[in-house]
Amino acid sequence: MTFDPSTSTTFKNTTEPWDIQYYDTTGAFGFLCQDTIEVGGASVPNAYVAVAGYTNMTDNIFGVSFINDETTTEFNGDSGQASNTYPNYPVSLKQDGFINTISYSLYLNSLEGQEGNILFGGVDHAKYTGTLGLMPVVNIYWWIATPPSFVVMLNEINLSSNGTSCPLVTDFAYPVLLDSGSSFAILPNETVGAMADAYGFTWNEYDAFYEGSCTPILDFDSFEISFSGVKVNIPADSLLGPYASNGGCILAVQIGEN
Repeated sequence: MTFDPSTSTTFKNTTEPWDIQYYDTTGAFGFLCQDTIEVGGASVPNAYVAVAGYTNMTDNIFGVSFINDETTTEFNGDSGQASNTYPNYPVSLKQDGFINTISYSLYLNSLEGQEGNILFGGVDHAKYTGTLGLMPVVNIYWWIATPPSFVVMLNEINLSSNGTSCPLVTDFAYPVLLDSGSSFAILPNETVGAMADAYGFTWNEYDAFYEGSCTPILDFDSFEISFSGVKVNIPADSLLGPYASNGGCILAVQIGEN
């Protein structure tokens, strides 16, 4: 989708340069601008948007992270690069009195679904089973006072069947980013290998994925993943993607170096 600023009577270009780069090598650059944004009847004047003059992405990005991660230039955690931050849409909703808390909930629908839902300022209790849990956000940048992103601690992965679980990967703890914009999970090599073994999948060097049958015979029905003691069950079939070159399925978990 493209945006033509000349068609908007409320558009303002701040002329401040803006750019972003992502883990998958996609990115964009352009300028930070302001315009009236309306979502679900909530109209926010002078909301900040980035208008990209160049991008190699096919989708638009709706930034809803912490303020420290909404910057005009890419945040560099290694150098501690400082860049100008700006209030994103959830913050603007709170400032304009549409919501009471700077929060949102995501519901991604089914695996085959083409659309999902985002709810600002609350939680739709009909969209989950079990109970909600609280987990601390980890600040992995010691020189920054508040966390710039949704990083939490992952400390256990179990195989679960009919409510009974057995360890798959234990005795570890490392920070992971909860990123709604990622198509695949990204985990260390040893962890991804253990998950692939549970499916009976083999490594495809050319595609750089583990792959196998789309209907594997399994002795478990879900992965029980623990984030700082808060356990989340992920159905086994939700991590299969029909993208393998041999007509089968891949394990939708990529190997990350860090």
